[in-house]
Amino acid sequence: MTKSDAEAKLAGILVALDAGRTIGKPKPTFAAFVEHTYLPFYRGKWKASTAGDNEGRLKFHLCSVYASRTVDTFSRDELQQLLSQKAAEYSYSVVAHIRWTLRQIFRLVVEEGYVDRNPAEILYIPREARRPNRKVMNRE
Repeated sequence: MTKSDAEAKLAGILVALDAGRTIGKPKPTFAAFVEHTYLPFYRGKWKASTAGDNEGRLKFHLCSVYASRTVDTFSRDELQQLLSQKAAEYSYSVVAHIRWTLRQIFRLVVEEGYVDRNPAEILYIPREARRPNRKVMNRE
């Protein structure tokens, strides 16, 4: 078998395997995925205070907006636009936590086989996000 024949055969096998990952597996809504997959997995990792903060952020900023959307319908541009909207209203820290949460959720969506790419992977925190005015010690 030549190298190109082997690569073609491998591609056929991988297509069949990838198709089998989600056949008969309905795509969950964002809220259902968060409630039944994401939170049970990460709650074991978080301290009680972290869990409270993260769950509140999820409910207020993300599930309230995306609850009924299926996890395979999101785009990077749409998620970046959400961060830009949040940056106009909230502090840098809040926007950074929303970005972190989205990346973590969609990494798990990819791992579960619902999508091939993470639409939140390269999101950035917009410049408009307000940073706190901190006093810094200087010579004077």
